[in-house]
Amino acid sequence: MKGNIRKIITKNGSKRYEHKTQCIVCGKVVWRQKNQINKCNISFCSKSSYCQYEYYHKLRDPKSHAIMDHKDTPDFYYLLGLICTDGNITYPDKNSTIKHQKYKGYNCYINLNKIDKDLIYKIQNKFGGKSQFMHDNTIRWQITNKYFIEYLMNMGLTHNKSATLNIENWFNNLTNDNILHFLRGVIDGDGSIKIFKSKNTKKKSGDRRFSICTGSPSFFNTIKNYFIKSYTQIGYSESHCPTYSYIIYNNVIMTKILNDIYRPIENDSSLLYMERKYIEYQKIRDFYKTSERGQNYKGFTYENN
Repeated sequence: MKGNIRKIITKNGSKRYEHKTQCIVCGKVVWRQKNQINKCNISFCSKSSYCQYEYYHKLRDPKSHAIMDHKDTPDFYYLLGLICTDGNITYPDKNSTIKHQKYKGYNCYINLNKIDKDLIYKIQNKFGGKSQFMHDNTIRWQITNKYFIEYLMNMGLTHNKSATLNIENWFNNLTNDNILHFLRGVIDGDGSIKIFKSKNTKKKSGDRRFSICTGSPSFFNTIKNYFIKSYTQIGYSESHCPTYSYIIYNNVIMTKILNDIYRPIENDSSLLYMERKYIEYQKIRDFYKTSERGQNYKGFTYENN
Protein backbone atom coordinates (compact mmCIF):
# COMPACT_ATOMS: atom_id res chain seq x y z
CA MET A 1 0.00 0.00 0.00
CA LYS A 2 1.28 3.42 -0.95
CA GLY A 3 -0.31 6.54 0.51
CA ASN A 4 -3.94 6.76 -0.53
CA ILE A 5 -4.00 3.66 -2.76
CA ARG A 6 -3.81 0.02 -1.72
CA LYS A 7 -3.65 -3.21 -3.70
CA ILE A 8 -6.05 -6.04 -2.84
CA ILE A 9 -5.46 -9.62 -4.00
CA THR A 10 -8.68 -11.66 -4.09
CA LYS A 11 -9.06 -15.38 -3.41
CA ASN A 12 -8.92 -16.24 -7.12
CA GLY A 13 -5.66 -14.32 -7.49
CA SER A 14 -7.00 -11.27 -9.26
CA LYS A 15 -5.94 -7.79 -8.23
CA ARG A 16 -7.85 -4.60 -7.57
CA TYR A 17 -6.86 -1.16 -6.36
CA GLU A 18 -8.76 0.80 -3.74
CA HIS A 19 -8.56 4.50 -3.00
CA LYS A 20 -8.58 5.98 0.49
CA THR A 21 -11.45 8.41 1.07
CA GLN A 22 -13.76 9.65 3.83
CA CYS A 23 -17.48 9.37 4.47
CA ILE A 24 -18.85 12.84 3.74
CA VAL A 25 -21.28 12.61 6.68
CA CYS A 26 -19.46 10.98 9.61
CA GLY A 27 -15.85 11.39 8.46
CA LYS A 28 -15.02 7.69 8.78
CA VAL A 29 -12.08 6.56 6.61
CA VAL A 30 -13.19 4.08 3.92
CA TRP A 31 -11.56 2.35 0.96
CA ARG A 32 -13.36 2.32 -2.37
CA GLN A 33 -12.61 1.27 -5.91
CA LYS A 34 -12.42 4.19 -8.29
CA ASN A 35 -15.72 3.32 -9.97
CA GLN A 36 -17.42 3.30 -6.52
CA ILE A 37 -16.55 6.90 -5.84
CA ASN A 38 -19.20 9.43 -6.82
CA LYS A 39 -18.41 11.71 -9.76
CA CYS A 40 -18.53 14.60 -7.29
CA ASN A 41 -15.94 12.77 -5.16
CA ILE A 42 -18.59 11.86 -2.56
CA SER A 43 -18.28 8.64 -0.55
CA PHE A 44 -20.28 7.04 2.25
CA CYS A 45 -19.15 4.51 4.82
CA SER A 46 -22.05 2.06 4.30
CA LYS A 47 -25.79 1.97 3.68
CA SER A 48 -26.44 0.37 7.07
CA SER A 49 -24.94 3.40 8.85
CA TYR A 50 -27.66 5.67 7.37
CA CYS A 51 -25.01 8.19 6.31
CA GLN A 52 -26.03 7.96 2.66
CA TYR A 53 -29.71 8.30 3.59
CA GLU A 54 -29.03 11.28 5.86
CA TYR A 55 -27.03 13.10 3.19
CA TYR A 56 -29.69 12.83 0.49
CA HIS A 57 -32.54 13.34 2.96
CA LYS A 58 -31.06 16.72 3.86
CA LEU A 59 -30.98 17.68 0.18
CA ARG A 60 -34.53 16.46 -0.55
CA ASP A 61 -36.29 17.68 2.59
CA PRO A 62 -34.18 20.17 4.57
CA LYS A 63 -37.08 21.14 6.88
CA SER A 64 -37.72 17.61 8.15
CA HIS A 65 -33.98 17.01 8.38
CA ALA A 66 -33.77 19.98 10.78
CA ILE A 67 -36.90 19.15 12.82
CA MET A 68 -34.90 18.70 16.04
CA ASP A 69 -33.86 22.35 15.77
CA HIS A 70 -37.45 23.12 16.84
CA LYS A 71 -37.06 21.25 20.12
CA ASP A 72 -38.33 23.23 23.13
CA THR A 73 -40.65 25.36 20.99
CA PRO A 74 -44.45 25.43 21.54
CA ASP A 75 -45.22 23.87 18.14
CA PHE A 76 -42.75 21.03 18.74
CA TYR A 77 -44.54 20.00 21.94
CA TYR A 78 -47.92 20.39 20.25
CA LEU A 79 -46.73 18.03 17.51
CA LEU A 80 -45.59 15.48 20.11
CA GLY A 81 -49.05 15.57 21.74
CA LEU A 82 -50.70 14.99 18.37
CA ILE A 83 -48.36 12.09 17.59
CA CYS A 84 -49.09 10.48 20.99
CA THR A 85 -52.80 10.38 20.11
CA ASP A 86 -53.26 10.32 16.32
CA GLY A 87 -49.77 9.26 15.24
CA ASN A 88 -47.69 6.12 14.84
CA ILE A 89 -44.03 5.24 14.40
CA THR A 90 -42.09 2.38 12.82
CA TYR A 91 -38.40 1.56 13.19
CA PRO A 92 -36.02 -1.36 12.58
CA ASP A 93 -35.66 -4.05 15.21
CA LYS A 94 -32.03 -3.89 16.33
CA ASN A 95 -32.13 -7.55 17.36
CA SER A 96 -33.04 -8.79 13.85
CA THR A 97 -30.99 -8.98 10.67
CA ILE A 98 -31.85 -6.53 7.90
CA LYS A 99 -33.25 -9.40 5.81
CA HIS A 100 -35.81 -10.30 8.49
CA GLN A 101 -36.78 -6.78 9.50
CA LYS A 102 -40.52 -6.07 9.45
CA TYR A 103 -39.76 -2.33 9.31
CA LYS A 104 -36.55 -1.50 7.47
CA GLY A 105 -36.74 2.26 7.90
CA TYR A 106 -37.71 4.98 10.35
CA ASN A 107 -41.17 6.45 9.82
CA CYS A 108 -43.55 8.65 11.78
CA TYR A 109 -46.99 9.57 10.53
CA ILE A 110 -50.18 11.30 11.67
CA ASN A 111 -53.61 10.51 10.22
CA LEU A 112 -56.38 13.10 10.58
CA ASN A 113 -59.85 13.50 9.14
CA LYS A 114 -59.61 15.22 5.77
CA ILE A 115 -61.62 18.16 7.14
CA ASP A 116 -58.51 18.96 9.22
CA LYS A 117 -56.27 19.14 6.15
CA ASP A 118 -55.31 22.75 6.90
CA LEU A 119 -53.61 21.60 10.11
CA ILE A 120 -51.65 18.93 8.20
CA TYR A 121 -50.52 21.54 5.69
CA LYS A 122 -49.36 23.85 8.50
CA ILE A 123 -47.39 20.99 10.09
CA GLN A 124 -45.80 20.16 6.75
CA ASN A 125 -44.95 23.80 6.09
CA LYS A 126 -43.21 24.10 9.46
CA PHE A 127 -41.59 20.68 9.92
CA GLY A 128 -41.27 19.38 6.36
CA GLY A 129 -42.18 15.80 5.51
CA LYS A 130 -44.92 14.97 3.02
CA SER A 131 -48.71 14.79 3.05
CA GLN A 132 -51.17 12.71 1.08
CA PHE A 133 -54.87 11.86 1.07
CA MET A 134 -55.65 8.26 2.04
CA HIS A 135 -58.47 6.02 0.80
CA ASP A 136 -60.36 6.16 4.13
CA ASN A 137 -61.20 9.90 4.02
CA THR A 138 -58.12 10.82 6.05
CA ILE A 139 -55.05 12.85 5.27
CA ARG A 140 -51.59 11.71 6.37
CA TRP A 141 -48.46 13.62 7.30
CA GLN A 142 -45.27 11.54 7.24
CA ILE A 143 -41.67 12.15 8.21
CA THR A 144 -38.65 9.82 8.00
CA ASN A 145 -36.11 11.58 10.19
CA LYS A 146 -34.23 8.86 12.10
CA TYR A 147 -33.17 11.11 14.98
CA PHE A 148 -36.66 12.50 15.52
CA ILE A 149 -38.13 8.99 15.68
CA GLU A 150 -35.40 7.92 18.10
CA TYR A 151 -36.40 10.90 20.24
CA LEU A 152 -40.00 9.62 20.19
CA MET A 153 -38.77 6.15 21.17
CA ASN A 154 -36.86 7.63 24.11
CA MET A 155 -40.04 9.46 25.13
CA GLY A 156 -41.85 6.13 25.41
CA LEU A 157 -43.49 5.53 22.03
CA THR A 158 -43.40 2.08 20.42
CA HIS A 159 -44.80 0.34 17.32
CA ASN A 160 -47.95 -0.60 19.21
CA LYS A 161 -48.33 2.87 20.72
CA SER A 162 -52.02 2.64 21.54
CA ALA A 163 -51.58 0.01 24.24
CA THR A 164 -48.00 0.58 25.40
CA LEU A 165 -47.56 4.37 25.39
CA ASN A 166 -45.63 5.34 28.53
CA ILE A 167 -44.27 8.90 28.68
CA GLU A 168 -44.47 9.50 32.44
CA ASN A 169 -40.76 10.18 33.05
CA TRP A 170 -40.47 12.47 30.03
CA PHE A 171 -43.74 14.27 30.86
CA ASN A 172 -42.83 14.92 34.49
CA ASN A 173 -39.65 16.75 33.43
CA LEU A 174 -41.48 19.29 31.25
CA THR A 175 -42.18 22.87 32.26
CA ASN A 176 -45.85 23.67 32.81
CA ASP A 177 -45.97 25.86 29.68
CA ASN A 178 -44.67 23.01 27.52
CA ILE A 179 -47.13 20.59 29.15
CA LEU A 180 -50.01 22.87 28.13
CA HIS A 181 -48.77 23.00 24.51
CA PHE A 182 -48.42 19.20 24.58
CA LEU A 183 -51.96 18.82 25.97
CA ARG A 184 -53.36 21.00 23.20
CA GLY A 185 -51.98 18.44 20.75
CA VAL A 186 -53.45 15.60 22.83
CA ILE A 187 -56.90 17.25 22.88
CA ASP A 188 -56.79 17.97 19.14
CA GLY A 189 -55.91 14.31 18.59
CA ASP A 190 -58.10 12.26 20.93
CA GLY A 191 -59.91 14.89 22.99
CA SER A 192 -63.54 15.88 22.91
CA ILE A 193 -65.19 19.22 23.82
CA LYS A 194 -68.98 18.91 23.82
CA ILE A 195 -71.85 21.29 24.45
CA PHE A 196 -75.07 19.54 25.44
CA LYS A 197 -78.61 20.53 24.53
CA SER A 198 -81.65 20.42 26.78
CA LYS A 199 -83.88 17.38 26.17
CA ASN A 200 -87.02 19.50 26.27
CA THR A 201 -86.12 22.67 24.40
CA LYS A 202 -83.21 21.34 22.28
CA LYS A 203 -81.41 24.57 23.10
CA LYS A 204 -77.90 24.84 24.48
CA SER A 205 -78.24 24.03 28.19
CA GLY A 206 -74.88 25.32 29.32
CA ASP A 207 -73.72 21.83 30.32
CA ARG A 208 -70.28 21.04 28.99
CA ARG A 209 -68.02 18.03 28.91
CA PHE A 210 -64.34 17.74 28.18
CA SER A 211 -62.78 14.29 27.79
CA ILE A 212 -59.63 12.53 26.62
CA CYS A 213 -59.55 8.90 25.43
CA THR A 214 -56.59 6.55 25.07
CA GLY A 215 -55.85 2.85 24.83
CA SER A 216 -52.83 3.11 27.16
CA PRO A 217 -53.40 2.83 30.93
CA SER A 218 -50.03 4.47 31.64
CA PHE A 219 -50.74 7.47 29.40
CA PHE A 220 -54.21 7.74 30.95
CA ASN A 221 -52.78 7.90 34.47
CA THR A 222 -50.11 10.43 33.47
CA ILE A 223 -52.70 12.87 32.11
CA LYS A 224 -55.17 12.23 34.95
CA ASN A 225 -52.55 12.77 37.66
CA TYR A 226 -51.47 16.07 36.10
CA PHE A 227 -55.02 17.43 36.10
CA ILE A 228 -55.68 16.30 39.68
CA LYS A 229 -52.41 17.82 40.88
CA SER A 230 -52.75 21.11 38.99
CA TYR A 231 -56.45 21.85 39.42
CA THR A 232 -57.97 21.45 42.87
CA GLN A 233 -61.58 20.36 43.42
CA ILE A 234 -61.68 18.91 39.96
CA GLY A 235 -64.88 17.00 39.14
CA TYR A 236 -64.25 14.05 36.87
CA SER A 237 -65.21 10.49 36.04
CA GLU A 238 -63.29 7.73 34.29
CA SER A 239 -64.09 4.56 32.39
CA HIS A 240 -61.88 1.69 31.25
CA CYS A 241 -63.95 -0.18 28.68
CA PRO A 242 -62.79 -0.71 26.02
CA THR A 243 -60.54 2.38 26.07
CA TYR A 244 -59.52 4.62 28.95
CA SER A 245 -61.62 7.79 29.12
CA TYR A 246 -61.06 10.73 31.43
CA ILE A 247 -64.08 13.04 31.58
CA ILE A 248 -64.14 16.43 33.32
CA TYR A 249 -67.66 17.65 34.03
CA ASN A 250 -67.01 20.45 36.56
CA ASN A 251 -67.81 23.41 34.31
CA VAL A 252 -65.67 25.93 36.16
CA ILE A 253 -62.53 23.77 36.37
CA MET A 254 -63.02 22.47 32.84
CA THR A 255 -63.18 26.02 31.49
CA LYS A 256 -60.09 27.03 33.47
CA ILE A 257 -58.16 24.08 32.00
CA LEU A 258 -59.24 24.90 28.45
CA ASN A 259 -58.39 28.58 29.00
CA ASP A 260 -54.87 27.62 30.09
CA ILE A 261 -54.43 25.33 27.09
CA TYR A 262 -55.93 27.48 24.34
CA ARG A 263 -55.28 31.03 25.55
CA PRO A 264 -51.73 31.15 24.04
CA ILE A 265 -53.39 31.03 20.60
CA GLU A 266 -55.13 34.33 21.33
CA ASN A 267 -51.71 35.88 21.93
CA ASP A 268 -50.02 34.17 18.98
CA SER A 269 -52.31 32.95 16.19
CA SER A 270 -49.36 31.40 14.34
CA LEU A 271 -49.24 28.53 16.85
CA LEU A 272 -50.47 25.14 15.66
CA TYR A 273 -54.01 24.16 16.63
CA MET A 274 -57.07 22.39 15.20
CA GLU A 275 -59.61 24.96 14.08
CA ARG A 276 -62.80 23.01 14.92
CA LYS A 277 -61.64 22.16 18.47
CA TYR A 278 -60.65 25.78 19.03
CA ILE A 279 -64.13 26.91 17.92
CA GLU A 280 -65.73 24.58 20.50
CA TYR A 281 -63.48 26.05 23.17
CA GLN A 282 -64.49 29.58 22.14
CA LYS A 283 -68.16 28.67 22.59
CA ILE A 284 -67.47 27.56 26.16
CA ARG A 285 -65.33 30.61 26.87
CA ASP A 286 -67.98 32.98 25.54
CA PHE A 287 -70.68 31.27 27.60
CA TYR A 288 -68.91 32.20 30.81
CA LYS A 289 -68.16 35.70 29.63
CA THR A 290 -71.68 36.63 28.49
CA SER A 291 -74.43 34.33 29.82
CA GLU A 292 -76.27 34.89 33.09
CA ARG A 293 -75.66 31.31 34.15
CA GLY A 294 -71.96 31.69 33.49
CA GLN A 295 -71.76 34.88 35.52
CA ASN A 296 -73.47 33.20 38.47
CA TYR A 297 -70.81 30.52 38.94
CA LYS A 298 -69.28 31.22 42.33
CA GLY A 299 -65.67 32.35 42.37
CA PHE A 300 -65.27 32.32 38.58
CA THR A 301 -64.26 35.27 36.43
CA TYR A 302 -62.88 34.76 32.95
CA GLU A 303 -60.23 37.44 33.34
CA ASN A 304 -58.70 35.73 36.38
CA ASN A 305 -58.74 32.20 35.03
